[in-house]
Amino acid sequence: MLGKPVAVLLGVGLLLSGTALAAQRTGSAVTITNASVTAQWKESYAKGQVSFAGTKTTAGEVQVSLRNVATGRVMRTLRLTVGAGSFTGSFRLPARPLPGIYRLRVKEFPTGAAADRDVEIPAPSEGVIDEASMSATKNGRRMTVIKNAKIIYAHFHFIARPQTNTLTFKWQKPGNPQVRFTGYAKKPYATDVSTFVCVKSTSGGSCLDKPLRTGKWYCIVYAAGKVVKRQDVRVT
Repeated sequence: MLGKPVAVLLGVGLLLSGTALAAQRTGSAVTITNASVTAQWKESYAKGQVSFAGTKTTAGEVQVSLRNVATGRVMRTLRLTVGAGSFTGSFRLPARPLPGIYRLRVKEFPTGAAADRDVEIPAPSEGVIDEASMSATKNGRRMTVIKNAKIIYAHFHFIARPQTNTLTFKWQKPGNPQVRFTGYAKKPYATDVSTFVCVKSTSGGSCLDKPLRTGKWYCIVYAAGKVVKRQDVRVT
């Protein structure tokens, strides 16, 4: 007879405990009081960090995430244990971030209140190229090695526009880095842009029917006085 009342009381105790926990989570709050991004760009790659500050009315664990607003892709997540009151944190930018708006979310873990704030990874003055390739023909497939090449095409796609309307392409042939300069080409800015190199006579003119020097060739893109991207291909 005694076993049944004890079991009933124990069940009530668990129910009340769970209700109290749910009430505590419902009554808690998370805010983001400040968030910023620092980024240093070099040849379309960025390094930097996201810093943030906030408040939480109860101590506990929070999950911090960074999502690309345009693509919806979550770029980074981490968990922190914070006390009641103010807190701060930071994390490195994910690998190969793109310029744009990102949503920083701080959420109680595993469930509970959450807060969002948008931050921006700004584009550099020279712009950002997210795709680069070489080919043996104007519309050919991407190649990393070209055999008996007489002409090489370099292709670039800008994900962020530079603060200029003119792009400069510098070709470098294999050999001594001090003397391997081949030539410059200038073109108006376009989201997708291509250029080529071939053997010409000293007076210029059309391409000659001669193979290019074997070894590694480079095409370097400049905009606003800075290198945006360099792409290479090996000629055998």
